[in-house]
Amino acid sequence: MIATSTPEKDAIAEREKGKISSARIKSVTRKIVQSSDESSEEGDNEMELQGSDTSEQFIQELLDVDENEGFGDLEREPNEGDYVLVEFTAQRKKKYFILVKLSPQRTKMMNLKLISSGKVKNMQFAGKVILITGASSGIGAATAQRFAALGASLALTGRNVENLNKVAAECTSVNKHKPLLLTGEFANESDIKTIFDSVIKHYGKLDVLVNNAGILETGSIETTNLEQYDRVMNINVRSVYYLTTLAVPYLIASKGNIVNVSSVNGIRSFPNVLAYCMSKACIDQFTRCTALELALKQVRVNSVNPGVIITSIHQRGGMNDQQYQEFLARTKSTHALGRPGLASEVASTITFLASDDASNITGASIPVDGGRHAICPR
Repeated sequence: MIATSTPEKDAIAEREKGKISSARIKSVTRKIVQSSDESSEEGDNEMELQGSDTSEQFIQELLDVDENEGFGDLEREPNEGDYVLVEFTAQRKKKYFILVKLSPQRTKMMNLKLISSGKVKNMQFAGKVILITGASSGIGAATAQRFAALGASLALTGRNVENLNKVAAECTSVNKHKPLLLTGEFANESDIKTIFDSVIKHYGKLDVLVNNAGILETGSIETTNLEQYDRVMNINVRSVYYLTTLAVPYLIASKGNIVNVSSVNGIRSFPNVLAYCMSKACIDQFTRCTALELALKQVRVNSVNPGVIITSIHQRGGMNDQQYQEFLARTKSTHALGRPGLASEVASTITFLASDDASNITGASIPVDGGRHAICPR
């Protein structure tokens, strides 16, 4: 047991008697002395400070963060079950040591304070395995970079190996864990199975699936042939369905979640992108149905519905540079905010939906479209 000049119970007792006031608590330092992952031969002697509301408030005050206070060697994000040694002085410069076990509430409070103070990075996805499809450009690449900055272990798929390597390099610049890179055709069922098996073989688990891979084909009911229709539906819908079926058992085991990348085209109707609109409407319904089916197993399923986002999907769909620039210019009137969106804005929404901050959200389709879904043309 850690030696203390004053037992924890005495500090609590003196606080409850009013002998220690918040104003008299000085020179607070905190140090993580034991991780929940480590064993302890002294576990029976460790005190979990469970007392009155006054004592819990006292502990919260001691764990609270101020930019002017010391932090000892608290250099990482505290985890639930960790023990934090808090040292402080009070009246007459008397020293106190308190060993606090971090409950879920205490952990969340402490991390929020540390993050906002800039003392500790937000690493809320540390230890989490995230599979992102279509990660070599656009929304997928931005999402990979955002998850990497939040501490995630990544598996990234894409068709462009050169771009995928560039994305991986950007991820490793903010995260020591090198992403697992996988290539394959999502129109090919065997490629999907190989990709998923490789993720599980490498990491042994899955916490979040981001179904982002997709293509766009232009054309109306008069001009879209069956080959185009099949290509769009195979990649945008069938591959999502199949990959999700493979992932679900692992997501149930981890109580993880799914974020599907849909489109405002799944919410509203637009001419001359018929197959694409149909595919994204399918993804929205797929999101809602699977959310209901998996809810009792504590797996959440949501989607994001971007509007016009500055990526290369429209050029790959057939627009030349002039057409694309004119298309972006029209967002001044087609989007309530008067501009196209950024891939990073969609990525931030995806990471939010995948995080514990969205723990009570499932079956939702969240527009990230500058208000385009709400506009009625006149």
